[in-house]
Amino acid sequence: MYWADELAARVSGPQVVNDSKTPSGTVHVGSLRGPVMHDAIARALRDRGIPVQFRYGVEDMDAMDAQALLTPDAVERYMGVPLAHVPAPEGSSAANYARHFVGTLFFPTFARLGIRPEFYWLSEIYPTGQLDPFIRTALDKAQVIRDLYVRVSNVERPAGWLPIQAICEACGRVGTTLSD
Repeated sequence: MYWADELAARVSGPQVVNDSKTPSGTVHVGSLRGPVMHDAIARALRDRGIPVQFRYGVEDMDAMDAQALLTPDAVERYMGVPLAHVPAPEGSSAANYARHFVGTLFFPTFARLGIRPEFYWLSEIYPTGQLDPFIRTALDKAQVIRDLYVRVSNVERPAGWLPIQAICEACGRVGTTLSD
């Protein structure tokens, strides 16, 4: 039995298959691993008659990092800025950096491979408040999350660390400003 069929055989009832990507630069063939695997799972579920929603999200509120393909002055100017707030490369008709690299260069590959998830952008979801209850839970359980970091990644977070990265009102960057 195919591995995706084995997974599908273990569940019942409606399922959500979700994948996501941080668009921090050009996409490569390895970037397709997740979408191809998750598509196989969604297809196996459908083949068994299990209702499935296949979603693919873009983590475009993640901060620009050094992997970005920008000029040195642009890297300095936009380092730490959410990818949805970084301009698209010159000559692109995309609204921003994330939409250029994922929306115009990566997503068309999905269709050519027959992969058809429901796409979503976190920059559109955060302002709606949909994630607020989950953010509240994460903040309320900050110690549990700090303990998980130690157990899973052997990373010790300071006692006051919170599992959130707010956008600084002064500089527009993520993860560079401390809060109380």
